Amino acid sequence: MNGILKVGEPLKRFEDESLLRGEGQFVDNLDMQDQVFLHFHRSVIAHGRIQTIHVEKAREMPGVIGIFSGKDLLEDEVRPVPVNMPFTREDGSPATSAPYFPLATDAVRFAGQAVAMVIAETAIQAEDAAECIEVEYEELPVLTSLAEAVKPDARRSGKKFLTTLPPQKPLEIRKKWMRLSGRLSTSPNWNWSIPG
Repeated sequence: MNGILKVGEPLKRFEDESLLRGEGQFVDNLDMQDQVFLHFHRSVIAHGRIQTIHVEKAREMPGVIGIFSGKDLLEDEVRPVPVNMPFTREDGSPATSAPYFPLATDAVRFAGQAVAMVIAETAIQAEDAAECIEVEYEELPVLTSLAEAVKPDARRSGKKFLTTLPPQKPLEIRKKWMRLSGRLSTSPNWNWSIPG
């Protein structure tokens, strides 16, 4: 073998032996001196502007060490998560993506997006405090299909980076469908966003 794997070729597995002997090492099983635990408060809506994050009640709960929001990241000049796009647009310009922070800074763009994080002495204390955080949102319309998103009159957020690659031409989606079957694996390191 020349070191290049082909589609469908089996991978040599290195982790099985320790797992089969019950000697697997997992982060959740680590117990270190002075360790703390983190839990995220996540958005319950799919799209909206963050108006206010109420953390007062959570801050008073036992074991809570700190609570942070996207606003705190911006104040501390934390940079967005780097996104490497190894391709260009049709005109040759580099593909770009909206700056993506670990916590939502001004708006949420999907249900479950992390809005705040709690650091506490135990995992249960962190989770309990995160559940006490209340967020007020201005709900915004949601695009739920590609067909909606590529329409010329589709609602946009107004940010110039929000699309990874713009549609080259208006698409007649109904004529483009075909049935495929098989297995698809995607890399978790890409930041794909749908216009709007």
